Amino acid sequence: MTTAPTHRTREHRSREHVPTPHPATAVEPGHRRGRRRPTDGGALYVNLYLASTLRWPERGLVVEQTSTYPAEGVRTLVFREGGGRLDLRLRVPSWATAGFTVTVNGVRQPVEAVPGSYLSLSREWRRGDRVGISAPYRLRVERTPDDPMVQSVFFGPLLLVAQSAEAGFRGFSFYEDFTLRGDLADAVRPEGRPLHFTTHGLTLAPFFAGNDLRYHAYFRRSEPVVVFGTAGSGVPNRSRGDGLTFLDVLWARAPFATSEAFVGRCVPSPTAGWPRDGSPAPSGTRSSPRPSGPVFGADRARRVDVYGARWVHGSAPIASSSSAPPTP
Repeated sequence: MTTAPTHRTREHRSREHVPTPHPATAVEPGHRRGRRRPTDGGALYVNLYLASTLRWPERGLVVEQTSTYPAEGVRTLVFREGGGRLDLRLRVPSWATAGFTVTVNGVRQPVEAVPGSYLSLSREWRRGDRVGISAPYRLRVERTPDDPMVQSVFFGPLLLVAQSAEAGFRGFSFYEDFTLRGDLADAVRPEGRPLHFTTHGLTLAPFFAGNDLRYHAYFRRSEPVVVFGTAGSGVPNRSRGDGLTFLDVLWARAPFATSEAFVGRCVPSPTAGWPRDGSPAPSGTRSSPRPSGPVFGADRARRVDVYGARWVHGSAPIASSSSAPPTP
């Protein structure tokens, strides 16, 4: 179970007493708990990818880890002294959805890396062996437990804060900028400095940077209407009982190969969680099946059912590449 310190705004607070995952916390199994690498006798757990050195006298091991954290890059473990049979268990962070690559002495290992779990390398280790770990950062949002509309932006493990002197919540909307890949990077752009971004006219800076500027660690998500690219449907983007909206569920299925795949296969499916009028379905119930799927007319206009209501729009609802703006 991870610890969850509270992040607050400086000088004024947008939100208090809401836990936010911290980049330097992790599950630590094993009877011998260490801040970085606990052991259970036959295994060595790597929980935090920080520059550090482990000395394990009982096994005669000295393992050094080099890292450029908080920047992206390859983290390297080197067996400086000792060796022998050992399970090296590497934590795969829950945020590592853009890939997690492991090499041993430069050779990529055929391992299954599941975010939020551990992977194991079991072998005879020798002095000088090098293990490289790479996990690209990706922009994402995390929702607060008590109000899913109150969210924070992260870049990999790093909390990003919006620099703003306003005392109230800032409202952010992202889905109108999404392309078929469904990536937050379409709405949050690099600012120029490392680990800095811009969105809604504001600078997003890493929380750890610390300066005298006022900031917001939380924002309120505002996605009131179902939109597909820049084309609005006029249909409210309603929430389910768990707080997720129609568009949240839809874009969780991204990326989409083509607009046809988006419209023909992915749009109808999420509507099963909502009644025909768009209001949240009662707990444990499902809406009645739709009488028909999307229709492609002779004029090539697409008709999409949203909560059972037909919406007709043009031939290219979502851009297929992040380099091209969404088109109606």
